Amino acid sequence: MAGQWFGHSYSNEFHTTATIVINIESRNPGSVLHISVDPQSQRRMIADGTIEIDGKIIRGKTFRFQIYDHGLHAMVPLPIFINNHQIKEELPTEAEYTAEFDGAKIVGTYKNNLNQTGTFVAWRSYSEAKHGHPHVENEKIIPMKWEEFKGHIATFRSKDRILYRGQHSNIYPLKTSFHRKGRNNVPRYLIEDVFRLRHRINSISSHYYQQTPEDLQGLLCLAQHHGFPTPLLDWTESPYVAAFFAFDCLAERNNWFEKKDRGPVRIFTFDLKAWQSISRPLAQSLNDPFPDFQFFSPPAHNNPRYYPQQSMAAFSNLENIEDFIAAYEYENNAKYLTRIDILASERETVEDDLRFMGITPATLFPGFEGACKSLRAELFDNQ
Repeated sequence: MAGQWFGHSYSNEFHTTATIVINIESRNPGSVLHISVDPQSQRRMIADGTIEIDGKIIRGKTFRFQIYDHGLHAMVPLPIFINNHQIKEELPTEAEYTAEFDGAKIVGTYKNNLNQTGTFVAWRSYSEAKHGHPHVENEKIIPMKWEEFKGHIATFRSKDRILYRGQHSNIYPLKTSFHRKGRNNVPRYLIEDVFRLRHRINSISSHYYQQTPEDLQGLLCLAQHHGFPTPLLDWTESPYVAAFFAFDCLAERNNWFEKKDRGPVRIFTFDLKAWQSISRPLAQSLNDPFPDFQFFSPPAHNNPRYYPQQSMAAFSNLENIEDFIAAYEYENNAKYLTRIDILASERETVEDDLRFMGITPATLFPGFEGACKSLRAELFDNQ
């Protein structure tokens, strides 16, 4: 059951349908994070919960409700939110639920402490919750040679705001390093893990990272570039910088070619302008639990790599980003995300070409690391 579940809940008293997301982490399978969006007030609420599974039957409770405060850009405990906004209506503080998993979806009922009742249904994918059927990727991609790739990518020059991301293999999906660790509870991560990260970085940083939306972006971007798992994905405005990372041009050539059966590398392209032009609800900040995938340009404090790599960061609290994008592609009859594969055997040609373009470890990684690795490639890896 670990992972994300998307769906809807229906209130018997108010006859309204809310959007829900259920997060179950593999590290703590007995607990859940429940996210709901009220259809009338559009309040984004989260609640911790328990989950007990007995065959197909699922039972549990939700409690410790918090609401996203748009003014503070933060999750606020329910009692504090009620007091700050002088809310007169009584809001539930806990609920019990019973559900059944039929192999495809979770269907259940709930009753809260105000004796309000309702039903809910949740699917494994966002596409199923939104359109009633899962997204199936059936695009056949034929790996290219490097010269083919350069010719193909030249056609993108006429398009505005195309972003690129390179990955070492074509078998791995778009997924943040945070989600690759089996985690999906972003609110808990921001409170517990990022609190410790901020404390550690501030002890050695010339810039003091505060608990503001801008500094949170900068802190996570810095941490991402230094190996700390984050719910961010690095993208670049250059297809050639993306190719550098796809072919792992920091690694020694001998290590790269050790695998005789190494499959193609992959370049993702994303039409940012088209994505930003569609009408859809958005998360208002990284603290907003509403399911989303969006781009931002974080401040580059302590991050000299950011501008040489022509970087842009994408944030997502979604485990399956490609499915989320595909749901909107289906809805708008559009294509935002494309995939290009390049033969792994082209690495030497790619490295030599990128070096001629001035794309090397020394230029993308200013400092000692980039200088040494660039010189290693020049003096040792070519022999």
